Amino acid sequence: MKLNLGVNDVLEVVNKSEPPKPLYDVALALESKYGVFSKFAEIHHDDIESELVKSVNGQLANMLAGQPAGNPFQEGLEKIENQFQEFLTLEELAGVSAGVPTKMAAEGRSRIKGAKRRGQSFVDTGTLRTHLRIWISDT
Repeated sequence: MKLNLGVNDVLEVVNKSEPPKPLYDVALALESKYGVFSKFAEIHHDDIESELVKSVNGQLANMLAGQPAGNPFQEGLEKIENQFQEFLTLEELAGVSAGVPTKMAAEGRSRIKGAKRRGQSFVDTGTLRTHLRIWISDT
């Protein structure tokens, strides 16, 4: 079994002078340059493991109590997804990954026209945080 960290493939405006790019491509670039996904998994390894174990244990207890079986990992996956969103919001990569905070975030600038304040690195538009997806696969 494998834990997958990814995104819904929606369009993201990266530069207003260019057409929108698929969020999948943006996520690949962020992983390549900053290690956004792999660093989250590395930093929060114990939390991820704990949430998955608690989720499976909770599902087993429900089954023993006569309730129908569901996805044994679902509750844990939702909590991990929330942790990833918080990881971005709190800018936990700052000082951990080279180039974070990003130049635009460090300068207090935003890609959003007329924004009153800057967003943290990687959450300026909210698209990445909103479209994060975490799932379990067999391979």
